[in-house]
Amino acid sequence: MLFKDVLNAQNLTKTWRIIRDNTENDLVRDPLDHLAFEATADNHVRQLVFALETERYRPCPPLVVRAAKRDGLTRPLSTLDVADTVVLKTLVDAIQAALHQGFPPYVHFSRSQAGAFDGGGDSETWFQAWMRHSGNVAKLLKSRNCKYVVKTDVASFFYLINHRLLRQLVANRTEADERLLNLLFYVLETMTWRPQYSDNREDGLPQEDYDASRVLAHAFLHTVDEALKREGGAGLYARWVDDIAVGVLTVQKGRKALGRIQRALEDIGLVPNAAKSRIVSCTDFQKSLYPKENEYLDKVHATHQGGYTGRRIRVASFNGRLSGFLACSEKLESWDRVLRRYYTESRRMQSQILEGYAIDHLSAFPAQARHIFDYLMGQPYSQAVLHRLLEYLKSEDNLYEDVEILAYEFLLSWRVRSPDGQTVLAPAVADHFHARNTWPRPLTDHARGLCTLLLYKHGNTAHVDEQAKYYLGSSPQHPSAARYGIAVLAGTDHYQKEALQLATKYEDKCIRRLHDFLEQCSLDPQQYDDLLRKRAACHNRHVPNYTYFPARMLPLVRLVRTNLPYRSRWDRHLQRVVEVLSSTRQNLVDERSVTFISGELARP
Repeated sequence: MLFKDVLNAQNLTKTWRIIRDNTENDLVRDPLDHLAFEATADNHVRQLVFALETERYRPCPPLVVRAAKRDGLTRPLSTLDVADTVVLKTLVDAIQAALHQGFPPYVHFSRSQAGAFDGGGDSETWFQAWMRHSGNVAKLLKSRNCKYVVKTDVASFFYLINHRLLRQLVANRTEADERLLNLLFYVLETMTWRPQYSDNREDGLPQEDYDASRVLAHAFLHTVDEALKREGGAGLYARWVDDIAVGVLTVQKGRKALGRIQRALEDIGLVPNAAKSRIVSCTDFQKSLYPKENEYLDKVHATHQGGYTGRRIRVASFNGRLSGFLACSEKLESWDRVLRRYYTESRRMQSQILEGYAIDHLSAFPAQARHIFDYLMGQPYSQAVLHRLLEYLKSEDNLYEDVEILAYEFLLSWRVRSPDGQTVLAPAVADHFHARNTWPRPLTDHARGLCTLLLYKHGNTAHVDEQAKYYLGSSPQHPSAARYGIAVLAGTDHYQKEALQLATKYEDKCIRRLHDFLEQCSLDPQQYDDLLRKRAACHNRHVPNYTYFPARMLPLVRLVRTNLPYRSRWDRHLQRVVEVLSSTRQNLVDERSVTFISGELARP
């Protein structure tokens, strides 16, 4: 596997398109969802190939966001510049097949996106992989040789993976040439989180959104799979990333199995998590998995699949089952995972039961925040939910950086009605941005950037003027916030030129791309005609079905109209957008986007 055969324009472009099509799943999103990169993607890819071939490529430092686990604990998630994501994902996708070749069918890991080298578009989804893992666990519990289950995982797994040992594994299992391996581990060392400028110990993988680290980490535990090969062949071993389950006959045999796991992990510089390692009876273990609830949810899920011809589950029946689950007094270890599935299926069933629990669950189960917000997005606007979410953001329960970011992403897309957007949401967001009126400072600069975009959508002229004063002041702002400030101010009459001038003061690659794209949109938007009309357009969401306009495209609505030769074509496009948005089901209409775009069309 040669360097030139992997890192060429064709493969890098294929990877870029996967990233482009999955931006809505990113935790930390670009202010224009990488539109500035897409506008001249061929040129960016050529420059990337040249930099890689001439050894001038240098990754940017990652932006690290702390993601919720539970009880105040977090894990660091790294967000990479889009070019660096393209390089890392292309490298890892190229070696994945060889790296995982021969892995047994009882070990699994999740992939959230397809790989650049997947064939035929038939790669396994996260849910399919999880269902296969669940089937292996069920088989383990039914074995007559299983009376107890050893459960454990790896302490600080991603943070402690040794690069030297991982490189040796990759070299042995793949045919990657030396130059390819050098680049892969150069990128990993540059991108791995180093708090307080700590020494590079050649340990750790960056946890990111595009699976590269998961592919490598899954392979790194092959030593454990070998140590438990006998149990695996007998159907008594299952692994999901670093979550390990082994079936045994007696507690004593369980202790021996746990010791073998510990020694296998120590051989690769890892240790089991003592707090989570235990030996439990099969009865208790099975009970903790909520088998009946999961079987029921499997049936609910199946009813929404294409080609299903069986008996439909009625909403009233589903609500009754959900209410019983919520009323359960004993909440075992996997209760919140089952709750996550109920949120997903409630969105599909259009059940409203969980609406009254959502914000409380956000505090109690922060790791499920994305599923909670996805559920709320499918519900009609609720003033009560808006007030409760703002109370949460203002309270001491707002502990987790990723949850705060997801909350603002939700508010950006949610169909907040007038006058609540102007009289309730915008003043609260402005107070949060400036940490005034007893509001704390946002947990991250990226969240502040999202506040800026939210104020552009729902605020008034005074709010925009206040943002301009903040960003155009003498003190430079963190690039993750400044990107949004520049994009928003470029979409105003008074601050467009100053915003573009501000962008030239930053060395940040994303801001430089943003500047060039915004400047060209004002000078000659015709060159991006197809792209602008495709991205600044109505998009559809399913289950329930409704149409929305991406909030990140709102600054372009005004910016592009400043080009007089192109304005009439742009206005015709925007008029069509308003017509389509207005035709959505009444309780799911994005009223504010309609008002915003209509107001722009009415301007001379």
